Amino acid sequence: LIRYLGLGWKEAHHPWSQEGTAFSSSHLLDHLKNKVIPLANDLEIPKEPPLTLPAPPPLSKLGTQTNATTNLKIANEEKIAEFKANASTERDQREEIGRGDRWSEQQRS
Repeated sequence: LIRYLGLGWKEAHHPWSQEGTAFSSSHLLDHLKNKVIPLANDLEIPKEPPLTLPAPPPLSKLGTQTNATTNLKIANEEKIAEFKANASTERDQREEIGRGDRWSEQQRS
């Protein structure tokens, strides 16, 4: 679940249950050992986790984009960049007071 959500590896996903039947712990462990862990050899670990912020649903498009649409997209990209910058600043501040360490958290155990 962590590699699916935190790293964005779609191949690592496995549901807890399907059609009302829960998978056994041994089945989930086999998936982890045989499918998920070997993915680390094949897939690149991203520098930052995938970020999905709330957004309106995609709408059908007729004609060409207006300047208002282009400006809205630019403003949205700026907000995402600001969000990431604020998150980075918050992480740095927490590290300074001893609440977390990004490098130790990235070490494989």
